[in-house]
Amino acid sequence: MSSSRSRKERRSSATPAPKQATLISNWDGPGGRHDNDHADVCRIQILPSSEEISSLRAEYLPLNDPTQWHLAGIEGVLDRNLRLLREDGVGQLRHAVHQLIESSQSYHSGTPQLRHNHYNNARIARVKWDEFLGLQIEIAFPQPGKLSAMSIADRKIWWQTSKRLQFGTLFCLICDKRFVLFCTVASQSPPWRNNARAMEEIFGLQELWNDKADAHATFTLVDLEESNMRALLGLLGVNTRRFSMFEFPNVLRVCSACYTKFTKIQTPSQNSFM
Repeated sequence: MSSSRSRKERRSSATPAPKQATLISNWDGPGGRHDNDHADVCRIQILPSSEEISSLRAEYLPLNDPTQWHLAGIEGVLDRNLRLLREDGVGQLRHAVHQLIESSQSYHSGTPQLRHNHYNNARIARVKWDEFLGLQIEIAFPQPGKLSAMSIADRKIWWQTSKRLQFGTLFCLICDKRFVLFCTVASQSPPWRNNARAMEEIFGLQELWNDKADAHATFTLVDLEESNMRALLGLLGVNTRRFSMFEFPNVLRVCSACYTKFTKIQTPSQNSFM
């Protein structure tokens, strides 16, 4: 009897206790979900960070229930409206990039919620500094589809009529599914140079069709913070790393509206109210 009891005790001690499920409420207060989730709305970046994109927790969005608000008064009104405005502007973008990173099929099937163009096997050709335009990143990528078999004239017509890679268009660079960089198509000529060639350069078209193998375009980083600069430097070197680029037409217009609201509207602690 004692031996059977000891065997049962050993068996029970060897069997680990089942893990308790942790319930994470979608309505938890702001802060702590990722590096771009803060109680102070002024600390939130407009475009999502890599941690925010990969996070599996739902974003904090204020409810209609006043008992759930973390700020009261006019400060709370501004906080809630700015959070909802940002979600309307970049929520679909965050979800689309998350799907592109997590799902291998998304690279081929696309994300129906947000239209995008995919350019694979891209590389950093060079990085340069312009005294007027700042940091410029020249990226080379294979000509899409059958453009490499076309003449220069036909490639030029295709790029001009496709309306792709226009000045200011938002791009997302994804490398090894580990980090994300947001950039925009850059102006390669000071805008005050009013001539046909300068305007062609401003819209980022001059290097798209010259080479039958690779198209070249120049970009600028949306955010020049240290982590983005380190990620950019990681793409440089003798063995240039390849990455994927995703173009999101018409997204920048919404992000610009969000940026205007975030920069012009300040919290009551920064303003004086009569």
